[in-house]
Amino acid sequence: MSEADPLRILIVDDDPSALALLGRHLTADGHEVLRARDGREAMKILLAEGPPMVITNWMMPEMDGVEFCRTLRQHEGVPFAYVIILTATTDQNRIVEAFSAGADDYLCKPLKPKELLSRVRAGERIIKLHHTLEARNREVHRVNAELAVLNNKMGEVNTQLNRMATVDELTGLVNRRAAFLRFNEHWSTSGRHGEPLACILADIDHFKSCNDVYTHAVGDLVLKETAKVLQAAVRQGETVCRIGGEEFLILCPKSSEAAAAVAAERLRREVEARVIVSGDLQLRVTISVGVAERTAEMTSPDDLLRTADAAMYAAKDAGRNIVCVASGDSGEAVIQTPERQSYVRPRDDSPVSQNSGANTMVLVVDDDASARSLSRAFLQREGYQISEAVDGLDALGKIQRDPPDVIIMDVAMPNMDGLECTRRLKENPETQSIPIIIVAARTDGVGLAECLEAGANEYISKPLSSGELVLRVHTMVCFRRELERSNAVRAEQSRALEQLLTFSQGIATAQSLDAVLDATVAAAGALTCSRCISIMLADPAQVSLHVAGSLGIDPQTAAKITVPIGTGISGAVFASQQTRVINSAGSGSQHHDGPDSALFPNTPCISTPLCAPECVVGVLNIAGRLDAQPFGELDLNYVDLICNLAASAIHDYLSRNARDDARNSIVTALVKLAESRDNDTGRHLDRVTRFCVLLAQELGASERYRSVITGEFLRDLHKAVPLHDIGKVAVPDRILKKPGPLTKEETTVMRTHADVGATTLRSVIERTPGAFFLAMAEQIAQSHHEWYNGEGYPCGIAGDEIPLAARITAVADVYDALTSKRVYKDVMPHEQAMAIITTGAGTQFDPDVVEAFQRRERDFRRLATELADTTSTNDAPVGLDSSQADASPVVVEV
Repeated sequence: MSEADPLRILIVDDDPSALALLGRHLTADGHEVLRARDGREAMKILLAEGPPMVITNWMMPEMDGVEFCRTLRQHEGVPFAYVIILTATTDQNRIVEAFSAGADDYLCKPLKPKELLSRVRAGERIIKLHHTLEARNREVHRVNAELAVLNNKMGEVNTQLNRMATVDELTGLVNRRAAFLRFNEHWSTSGRHGEPLACILADIDHFKSCNDVYTHAVGDLVLKETAKVLQAAVRQGETVCRIGGEEFLILCPKSSEAAAAVAAERLRREVEARVIVSGDLQLRVTISVGVAERTAEMTSPDDLLRTADAAMYAAKDAGRNIVCVASGDSGEAVIQTPERQSYVRPRDDSPVSQNSGANTMVLVVDDDASARSLSRAFLQREGYQISEAVDGLDALGKIQRDPPDVIIMDVAMPNMDGLECTRRLKENPETQSIPIIIVAARTDGVGLAECLEAGANEYISKPLSSGELVLRVHTMVCFRRELERSNAVRAEQSRALEQLLTFSQGIATAQSLDAVLDATVAAAGALTCSRCISIMLADPAQVSLHVAGSLGIDPQTAAKITVPIGTGISGAVFASQQTRVINSAGSGSQHHDGPDSALFPNTPCISTPLCAPECVVGVLNIAGRLDAQPFGELDLNYVDLICNLAASAIHDYLSRNARDDARNSIVTALVKLAESRDNDTGRHLDRVTRFCVLLAQELGASERYRSVITGEFLRDLHKAVPLHDIGKVAVPDRILKKPGPLTKEETTVMRTHADVGATTLRSVIERTPGAFFLAMAEQIAQSHHEWYNGEGYPCGIAGDEIPLAARITAVADVYDALTSKRVYKDVMPHEQAMAIITTGAGTQFDPDVVEAFQRRERDFRRLATELADTTSTNDAPVGLDSSQADASPVVVEV
């Protein structure tokens, strides 16, 4: 999907009018709209058309929105689709259910066009990012496929390039350029680990005369034969290099001056003993050799090389065909000749060097011990670590325990041949990325095609050539590193997408502003690899910014930061609504001493506005990048996505908070209104609320009610109970405040307060959705006069049909009415009130609630005393409604 293409959106709703309205909004914004009336029809369209975004209603016949999401995510034939679910509920548990089923975002009805289009644009960015990642993955697969096809054609080119870069064309030794690279590596290792380092310089004596007398062709032969002798005579771990016309350098890591001198003398003797034959001509040549060891005074490899060079020229001056050692004990080069000294050969277990292949493990699989030995010799000279297996079965076991970097696999082996072993390794996801080089003799009847079909990455025919084997291994090591790098890029892209989706779901289900802020700073830190993140929000007057959430910043420091809007980096960004990216120290120098400088301890850093659809809510600041690399386009895309989602979530929360404050103010006003109508109740509402919470806590400790009476239930109960008699605002004062018993007609009017209260609260709920405690308040207002045996009012329901909160309130309300002074009665003692409630268990009251009351009766007595109205007298006689006086059991109306 390109930037110019309209976004194709499938909208799903069984309501034609809702479908049409949603379609108009989306079409007007430039999107292409597809329509479905239920989940089944939507699945058909998804399979046939594959739109990248779906907006679906929750409540639909046959297949609702959640089931549709679950089916979509489980169907392998449906391409990626970003799903937004429409719902009228704000119940967090229901919303979590939708996200668990596969929804990516949600919108609450009634829809707001700006919010709808903002969420669509946020989803569109995620869709484009997903498509970008898919395209990159396809490109990686395409490149990998091309590499597999072209891999067989790379041998000759790689050989040529490798030889040109590292091998001397005439002698086959390491050339000058590669020699000095290795020399630098050994120098660094020696300094880091405090190990000795020596080198040997050898020069062929009278070589110019050889060229002049016997021609350059003979001279070239002398160079090649001398190189062979040196290469064969060096110790394991030492490297022979040709660095000039007739000059050779031998690198001796982990070697002392004495050990290198012994090795140099052996090289001199081997060269002197070699007879070089060219036609009828037989020649013997000699070499002059200089030896030097690294000393504390040397500062670079050049110092060591110059010292060895001086020793070599001293050997020439001393008559040639000898070894001279430069000793640095006195700080000056002192020339010594081995003939005048006694040398001790190093022990066989002395340490040897590890060159550039030291960290690469090669597994050689061959039943022929001599073939394994040959491969080991070729590769160890290049510093590779070698392990061996005698057949395919042996190899599988060793690979499982210790996977190598490269495998050299012979074809013809007992138990399991090389082709079968290769197939098994390539079928196993854990080993399929290990490069395999198949080795086959012409008599095996196995060619390149069979090897590639089995899954091999390279093919070498026997007999083995040292140069070819080493080059193939080197190529495979490079190939694997490139593959690992490519996989790492893909893994990083997948990680970023997963984190963005997780962040989107996290802030959508967050139940507090702190949860939104924590999720935002965590996502920003993870996606930009930064450790200093802060979110600043504006104060109500829009005068200054303060730190509301942070990561990697001292909390005490963050709490003290106040940034006037328009000042500092963050204040300027908030005022201008323009992102500021500072990738170098100089570009942000004018803000180093600003009021928000503690939020930007170093560069690079980013400050970007949090823009909601209708306003700017704050600023996101990012600094402390782990790798100190400048922020790039991909980083800014991640930050933009985070800001869009976070800004909407923060704005929604702040707006909802404002609505909640307004709604709570209205509810408080209603409670005060009820109290003002019935001013004899004094602290009645406070006491009844405390009594109800006591009863609920006691019930919640039992097995039966543990899953029902949760922390949320207790919080809603605390808010809902004060509204239980809200309906009394409709009862005339002559009845509500009558000092004596009520008549039958007056009692009928009084009893209407239950329905009036429920109706009043229902209308408040319709106008202020999301206040869940109001639903409990409605239940209590309507049902707290219902009796457990069904003889109560206004509906005559019984037992568990009565809401639990109402059953709890009934006991608390009656107890307070009995033990408090009213216009029509005096105070009743606690013991008498307790006896009346106990007698009513199973008739007027829920027996479980009465048992809870009995267990907490001491707390009831204490609260009744602590919260008593100032006009109450605890020993005053009780006065009951005359219509109730003869009832059995005792009936109490409040």
